[in-house]
Amino acid sequence: MRIWIAIITGKICAFASRFFGRGGGSSLPGALARRIEPHILKRLLDKANLTSIIITGSNGKTTTARMIAECLRHHGLRIIWNRSGANMISGIISAVIEKCSLLGELHADAAVFEVDEANLRYIMSDIKPLVVLVTNCFRDQLDRYGEVDTALALIRMALEDVPAGSTLILNADDPLVASLATASVCSAVFYGIEDPAAGSAPHENAPLESGRRTDTGVDSIEPNDISEYRPQDARSCTNCGAYYKYSSVTYGHLGKYLCPVCGLSRPVPDFSAFNIEMQGNHGATFTVGFNRGGEYDFIKVSLSLPGLYNVYNCLAAISCCLVLDVPRETIEKGIASTSSAFGRMENLKIGEKNILIALVKNPVGFNEVIKTIAAEGAGKTIVACLNDNFADGRDISWIWDVDMELLAKNPSLIKSIIASGTRAEDLAIRLKYAGVDPEKIIVEGSLGKALELGLQGLLPGETLYILPTYTAMLEMREHIRHKAHAREFWRA
Repeated sequence: MRIWIAIITGKICAFASRFFGRGGGSSLPGALARRIEPHILKRLLDKANLTSIIITGSNGKTTTARMIAECLRHHGLRIIWNRSGANMISGIISAVIEKCSLLGELHADAAVFEVDEANLRYIMSDIKPLVVLVTNCFRDQLDRYGEVDTALALIRMALEDVPAGSTLILNADDPLVASLATASVCSAVFYGIEDPAAGSAPHENAPLESGRRTDTGVDSIEPNDISEYRPQDARSCTNCGAYYKYSSVTYGHLGKYLCPVCGLSRPVPDFSAFNIEMQGNHGATFTVGFNRGGEYDFIKVSLSLPGLYNVYNCLAAISCCLVLDVPRETIEKGIASTSSAFGRMENLKIGEKNILIALVKNPVGFNEVIKTIAAEGAGKTIVACLNDNFADGRDISWIWDVDMELLAKNPSLIKSIIASGTRAEDLAIRLKYAGVDPEKIIVEGSLGKALELGLQGLLPGETLYILPTYTAMLEMREHIRHKAHAREFWRA
């Protein structure tokens, strides 16, 4: 009886939230249902025979989950998926309640759950995933996780509860994530970028762009071939504590690394990306190589999402689908049909003007968005939105770790940049210290007014680049939705 009441309450709450325009019913229904029946997630999933997949990590969870879900749909499977990005316990329960009948029956074949790192340990044993995919581990929300070691420890703790027979899919290029292979009794497979042109040779205290290209792999590295590199998030070997040496870096601390003391090095990827051709805001093409049934095979990928980080997300999703034996042709169709998740390099139009929304929530992600924008020519109008609500993280000191100097490096890159959100003034100060021309910086705390100012400065056909933190993204997208007649965020 109690579980039935919990389901009814959750469904009524979700309907009311959407009917009255109070949100997508993506979290509150699950929170209320859990208050009524604390074990509702376990009870509902235990009744179903689902192939469950968990995606966790600092960046890329929503986009990777979206790609996996699209591929599984093309494979003919019925999916449960927290598509709105509500990745805490209440959001996952809400997604399950939405797909279950009043009697608690789940009419689905597979579940795709992106899960917040701090919540992972509380639901691992309830979900009993067949696959756990970890994207990367960066500094994120310092007031919640502390340093990156804390987030890694939370993931490691949760992996102890992964059922035997499951598969871990780990990013070989991230030394922190790769170290998780020993955190569970399950088998681990790795994905990584092998294209030598995708990485730069690192030089200590020098920008990566100035480094030479290299095709040296970790298996053939000589000591003289390796340059010093001190990334913020993963300087020291997880085995012995010595500084890693890198032969190639894609971004952040991702790349080809080796510990000169104990010999720990980047694992050889089971799924590799090469022949990468970046196409600016239009996406990328690349080839995925993998071993299937003793024979090496290939998938040619056409990705509509921009940025090298989305190549990683796509490679992760393809790796997951191959582990689940989804046919190659189905994967190709699923990836080709995947559009951007709401607020994640999402393109919208208001009249004859274009808008690109790119969520920024930590230094590494922000840096990659800036690089992607900077590669698209000059004369950009940008609205940068910094909120410090709970879901964003109260501590905003991370903006000083963002390489905003890239915005000032080319004076013609920025036509104007509007600092908005609850901490607009702090953001404006950071931009000023980065060397951005103060005459190009406009401070407007109201997100709605900042949007209007940005649109006013555009000519037909031009693009307004909106870079918001999480809660600012939700509010800004709602302003845009009313103007652009776009879909609600929980359906986008």
